[in-house]
Amino acid sequence: VNVQWSAKAVDDDGSTLPWLSVYQAEDYINAVPQRNTDSAPRSGFIVITADREEVAELRIPVSQGGAPDPWWVELLWHCAALQQVDG
Repeated sequence: VNVQWSAKAVDDDGSTLPWLSVYQAEDYINAVPQRNTDSAPRSGFIVITADREEVAELRIPVSQGGAPDPWWVELLWHCAALQQVDG
C-alpha cells in the first residue's frame, strides 16, 4: 500500500509549536527542540497523519523541562540560608 504521511509539532489547541521543529524524510522524522530558557516546562505533540482515511492519526506526546536557575541564584540561596543559621 502506497501511503503518503506528514508530521508536525502542535500544542493542545492544534497550533504549531514554535520551539520544536519537525523534519520529515522518506522513512523517518527528526524532531529538533530549541533550548528552553524559561523556568517553566513546556509540552505538546508530534502528530503524524497519512493521506488515507483508514490510517489513524498518531499523536506522540513531547515535553521539555524548564531551564535551571543560573549558578549564582543557587549561591544566593546558600548565602541566605547561612545568614539565617548564624542569626
